[in-house]
Amino acid sequence: GGKSVVSDKLNNLSFEDLEKISSEFKALSDTSRIKIILFLLDGEKSVNAIAEKVNLTQPATSHHLRVLKNVGILKMTRIANENYYRVADEHISAIIKTAITHLSCED
Repeated sequence: GGKSVVSDKLNNLSFEDLEKISSEFKALSDTSRIKIILFLLDGEKSVNAIAEKVNLTQPATSHHLRVLKNVGILKMTRIANENYYRVADEHISAIIKTAITHLSCED
């Protein structure tokens, strides 16, 4: 079953793998970055559109986007003079959606 594959992966993670996972979660530990990712779940957007939506200056938005891109959470495409960002893959979307679902769980 899938459980043993996950167990095997967990037992064989390198220190570098653990560092990468930790870096991803550190990048996610900012409310502005979460808002950016939520906005990008339905597709690629320009920096200006993102800045407007999350109510941040363009430089502050660019900083957050760079952090998210550097850890592999977002991908960027340059069209003419403008950068467009999108969520890197469905795993990132799943992490965010799982966190949202977790909010409504009660112990």
